[in-house]
Amino acid sequence: MKTQIILIAIISIGIYIYLNSFLNEKFTDADKYLENSIRDSLSKSLQTLDTIDIIKPINRETVYEQTLQKINAENDLKDKLYNDRESIQSADIAAIKSQINGLMGESIILVPEKVLKVNSIKSLQNSQPLNVNQLDNGKFMINVNGQCLKSTGLNRTTLKSCNQDDPSQYFELNVIYNKDEYKNSVGDSPLINNPIFKYPFSIVKSSANGNCLTNKDSVLSTRPCEPNISQQWKNSNDPIVCTYESV
Repeated sequence: MKTQIILIAIISIGIYIYLNSFLNEKFTDADKYLENSIRDSLSKSLQTLDTIDIIKPINRETVYEQTLQKINAENDLKDKLYNDRESIQSADIAAIKSQINGLMGESIILVPEKVLKVNSIKSLQNSQPLNVNQLDNGKFMINVNGQCLKSTGLNRTTLKSCNQDDPSQYFELNVIYNKDEYKNSVGDSPLINNPIFKYPFSIVKSSANGNCLTNKDSVLSTRPCEPNISQQWKNSNDPIVCTYESV
């Protein structure tokens, strides 16, 4: 009986020693795990703090100066854009004035064609030339092979001895500078828009019947005025020797 009690006591003591050793080992591991976890958390927190900028106090004067600099920069940009636009507009105006002066210069060159003495005309239909004689009354006589062209009220054209006192031998040379002038002289017609017409040119009208001198394949006649290159002439100050086959 005593032996059994002793044996139970020994076993109890062994179990206690085993459990105590096991529990001590487990709690020690838990403490180490907890310590490592705390250390890792602190390390990560320190790293996070390193990435956060420290908030500095606001300097109102610095903010005011920076804002003023931005405003001045924007104003400078606006001034530059305005000056650029003004320069472009000034250049455009100067170009327009130059073009106007150029056109005025061309007009000054062209106008003398009306006032200078005209000694000959040349057909724009086939370049056939004719001598003309300008009278004191501003009229012209058309010379053809030593005679003068005569246009009657019946639209007939003949050659007669030149007679400055014969109104049927009078013609008017009208210089045409543009389409509007041409329209006023011959009337409105779709043919007036023909792109082959090159201004300026002259039309030669009979003072007797208002018909236009027409050159059709070197045959002269006076016909109702119309937009037709056969009725267009070029004035010249140079006399020529003209030879027309027929009238």
